[in-house]
Amino acid sequence: MTTTTTTTTTSSSFYSFNVTDMDNDSRVMSAEQYAEIEASRKIFETAVGIGKYYLWILFALGFPGNCAAIVTIFRMRPMGTFPVFVVMLAVMDTLALLVKLLHYQLIGHQLDMGDAGCSLLRFLGSWTSAYCSWILVFMALERYAAVRFPLKMSMHGGCNAHKVVSVLVVVGIIVALIYMPLLWTSETVTSPNLQCQFKEEYADLMNHAYHWVLGAVYAFFPFCLLTVVNFLIARQIRVSFTVRKDMRNMQLLPQSGQASSDVLIQRQRPYPEVRANVKQVNVMLLSATVVFVILTFPICIYLLVDVYWQTDPGYTTSAAVKFLCQQLAFLLVDSTHAVNFYLYFLSARRFRQQFLSPLACWSGCKCNPKAACRKPSCSKQSWAATDQSEVDRL
Repeated sequence: MTTTTTTTTTSSSFYSFNVTDMDNDSRVMSAEQYAEIEASRKIFETAVGIGKYYLWILFALGFPGNCAAIVTIFRMRPMGTFPVFVVMLAVMDTLALLVKLLHYQLIGHQLDMGDAGCSLLRFLGSWTSAYCSWILVFMALERYAAVRFPLKMSMHGGCNAHKVVSVLVVVGIIVALIYMPLLWTSETVTSPNLQCQFKEEYADLMNHAYHWVLGAVYAFFPFCLLTVVNFLIARQIRVSFTVRKDMRNMQLLPQSGQASSDVLIQRQRPYPEVRANVKQVNVMLLSATVVFVILTFPICIYLLVDVYWQTDPGYTTSAAVKFLCQQLAFLLVDSTHAVNFYLYFLSARRFRQQFLSPLACWSGCKCNPKAACRKPSCSKQSWAATDQSEVDRL
């Protein structure tokens, strides 16, 4: 079982939900049985409705958002490590939404994609989703190293864009190798409904033993690592702020022969621009990773109990409740592919200004066509704080 294909295959099995057949069967049932069927039918219909439309909504939010994130971060120069992570994450989030939506539409409309198409879409959907999780993990690890060991990072040259890209490529290959068995263990079944599922000879292995491997790579490990790293980053930022404040107070104490007015002028000097940019980067990172942890938690719980959550066969209340929980869990975890831009926009003032500056410039030129349209807000802002050499000099 994989996290990205369970939604589509399970949802497709309920597209054949026949209300007329249930009504015919209910004629020979007791009132209690009929009431249970009615209750389960409402739950099933709710779950199917969620599974049918939520990917469209996420795609409508995520595709323009991810494109806007890429354009905005490219306008922030010079490029450093953090923008590389943001661009890679936005690209993979977009691909994950595209593959999932395509797979779901083919299954939902009962279009036979063949065994090769079934296997390929299953692999791509699972790989892109898991890869996005690990991009966030390494983004957080790089940030923690920058705030925890600034001197060591500076002595060893720190991280640069080329190193980050190399590491992410290696991580992507490793994740792809883990999900590679999906390419030869999946097949398309057309009876009674078209579904993409595991071949019979691999069903027990993939649904039980391999289920835990895929679940760990996709959700468990990223969830645990990001929870720990977020706590460590927040703790280190607080410690660094306290130390920096104490050092600044010691440095600004009046010395012999120094006027108190000179000290006051020094206290009123603003922080360097690079330090403000570092703060924006940390806020963007923490907002994205904390929300990811929150939205991933339900799928972790579901994957843990899925194998042991036995339900009665047929359209029973227990099966309906499990199916609804599954759809809600996948709705939340898939939303991680669509919300990052909006988190950056809300949490980082400089990112927000850089995104809005072209709109402000365009609207100003439209209102006054004779204007030169050379407003400072329309120029590209520096993102020097993302360059590790600048961060380490703080």
